[in-house]
Amino acid sequence: MDWMTGDRICCINPRCGRTAPKDKYGESTDIICRRCWNLLPKAIADRFRTLSRRDKRLSRLIDKRFAAGTMPQYRINMLGNLIDGQARKNWAEIAAYFRDPQKPEGLENFLADIGLGNETP
Repeated sequence: MDWMTGDRICCINPRCGRTAPKDKYGESTDIICRRCWNLLPKAIADRFRTLSRRDKRLSRLIDKRFAAGTMPQYRINMLGNLIDGQARKNWAEIAAYFRDPQKPEGLENFLADIGLGNETP
């Protein structure tokens, strides 16, 4: 099995058994599969998309201005650190969502989900 030899990366959701090839993601140690991505709250997923777009836009702007010589290196480093910090914070929110679910898994929640559990007013 590939995942036992270390050739695969596990999904960030500990209850998900999906993996991805390590060579596809380079140095990354965490991934999120499409099924788990679809389980995320809209606000967290939207924040991830916003940060990704902002990072791409900022990278193009930096390349353009650095090539023209109008942006110093310290400014580029500062902007990169700001975006990276926000991306790390968002990824930590994603990991926490799966690590610390709002309600624990179990028979009670399954019964409640299908409408057979005890409803409290």
